[in-house]
Amino acid sequence: MTLLQNIWTDLKEKRLVPVVGALVVLLIAVPVVLAKSGDSAVGTLPAVGAGTAVGTSKAATLVVSGDPSVRLRAGAGRDPFASSGAPKPKTTAGTTVAAAPTSGTKTTTTGPKDSGGSTGDTSPPKPAAPVATETFRKVDLRFGAVGDTKRIHRDVARLTIYPTPEHPVAVLLGIRTGSRSAIFRLEDGVVHSGEGICRQSAERCRTLELRTGDTAFLEATLEDGSKRSYQLDLLGLPSAALTPAEQQDAIARTSAAGSTYLTKGDRAGARRTQFLPWIWDADTGYLSLLVDDAAKAALPVPEPAG
Repeated sequence: MTLLQNIWTDLKEKRLVPVVGALVVLLIAVPVVLAKSGDSAVGTLPAVGAGTAVGTSKAATLVVSGDPSVRLRAGAGRDPFASSGAPKPKTTAGTTVAAAPTSGTKTTTTGPKDSGGSTGDTSPPKPAAPVATETFRKVDLRFGAVGDTKRIHRDVARLTIYPTPEHPVAVLLGIRTGSRSAIFRLEDGVVHSGEGICRQSAERCRTLELRTGDTAFLEATLEDGSKRSYQLDLLGLPSAALTPAEQQDAIARTSAAGSTYLTKGDRAGARRTQFLPWIWDADTGYLSLLVDDAAKAALPVPEPAG
């Protein structure tokens, strides 16, 4: 018995003859079918960007059946590898705005171009030159009738009348040169007691000089002949740093009512800045003594106004 007979006998005994027949038919039919589809296309999938490893020997293949020139959907063509999520960059005159960076991509942004071709000055600004200031004194005082509540007056204007222009008792003439004291002119008939230096005579106190902390009592005769006492406290002569323009404004600052009062009738000399024995300097804003204490007795004592 030959080899083929032995194989055939074995297949018959194991009932494998139908299976072998089917395999033979497939072996003949497959080459015939593949030969008829000769117009089928076989493409190679291209490498994808930087994500493909260098040196890879195997390449993926893509089998496309049918005519590749036939488009299944209408519409404009689209590149499947183009980025669809990144916005298009916007450009303006002289400025380039780069699109949002993606992984592995470097972007550079260029700022506005200088029309002059030069960059701006980045040095810190120079400090402003200091403004020249000078020290000027102010007057703070407290005034009121004895037994009544006394009001505090700060930064009192020169020639201010106390207690009122209708009932004058004392007028602030200003500050003495050297900022040591304040000078007040007392109304005719006013009697002084307490602290302070009276000038023109001991019998009649024409002007009163007070230092910081001094308290003076002034007794005035009212229109009905009654007496009333007032208390005058010099609280201080605070200083302030003023520019030249501010100082000139401070020097020129006066009470209109006091200026009018001192230029009435026989007081016309007040307009010439003289308040015997004091003289007021319009350049500095301070008072200086016109005569010394040794010569004050030689000054005439005017009679009280009748």
